[in-house]
Amino acid sequence: MEQTDERAFYESAQKHERALMGAILMDNNLMDYALEHVEPRSFLIKRHRPIFAAMVEMYKRHQDIAPDGIIKEIHVRGDLASIGGEEYIYSLENDVPEVLTTERKDYVQRFALMAVSLSIQAAAFSEMTIDDIAEMAAEKFASIRELKHKQHLKTKSKRALPNPDGLSLN
Repeated sequence: MEQTDERAFYESAQKHERALMGAILMDNNLMDYALEHVEPRSFLIKRHRPIFAAMVEMYKRHQDIAPDGIIKEIHVRGDLASIGGEEYIYSLENDVPEVLTTERKDYVQRFALMAVSLSIQAAAFSEMTIDDIAEMAAEKFASIRELKHKQHLKTKSKRALPNPDGLSLN
């Protein structure tokens, strides 16, 4: 890989990883979907690994995943400066694209797709064979289709609520 291609790749990975963590900060429920596909070692940018690990620990303890908590968790574990300091943690939400915000009804599926993409990217840099990566990718994309189907059924059942009084709901 040429140096400019490699630099562009790592810049893209950094933005992608920041967006994933920022989206979780905006909606902690997204951690459920992230943990199906991503773990701290999935992150190519090394300073993101302890940040995500802190988020996972907070999630396991049923704590609100917020910048202040992440900062405290990282401070206890090690050097906050090595991950970019407090400012870096507070800036994670800045890279969340509009399509991953709660205003979009399909943001959960889009987030899951981003998590899958990140895990496949990490697998590409592992010792896995191409066939194993392709099989893993197929399984992960099938899980997104299943999520989309479940959410479609949930939306459909909300629309089909009975109106026993015959009153107009408009």
